[in-house]
Amino acid sequence: MRNPNERFFVAHNYGSVDFEIVWDASMSGIVELREFCERQLQDRES
Repeated sequence: MRNPNERFFVAHNYGSVDFEIVWDASMSGIVELREFCERQLQDRES
């Protein structure tokens, strides 16, 4: 997660979590992670 406090909030305030925000944040993070991994793999192949 982007902010260490996000994990605390989700773990301790589960009933008040906006799952749409969590979904959007996780999906954008996955895209960034995938792009990073692809760049790393391309660099290793060069």
